[in-house]
Amino acid sequence: MKGPVSKGEAKSFYRLEKQRIIEEVGNYSDLSGVNNMKYMKYSIGEIVRFKVGSDEVIEGDVQFVEKSADENILYINGFCGWAYKVPEKKVVSKVRRSEVCF
Repeated sequence: MKGPVSKGEAKSFYRLEKQRIIEEVGNYSDLSGVNNMKYMKYSIGEIVRFKVGSDEVIEGDVQFVEKSADENILYINGFCGWAYKVPEKKVVSKVRRSEVCF
């Protein structure tokens, strides 16, 4: 399921993933270390621009990164009010917080 999802669905997914990680790792705070994030281009809390469809570019903040062997999937809350599930290759750039326009 790619594209827009409701914020309720996204929050539910984040909660379930956090619980799964806690069960696997034992402590959710262990994931915030530098060693766990060094292989990812984007991390939780960053603001990014990403493509939706063929021509629309949207800004949003990364809520969760699903790592896989093929490609990373980012779960992003767009500033337009929708939540998105976006492959990493669709992300255009990172945005500095000073450049964000709401």
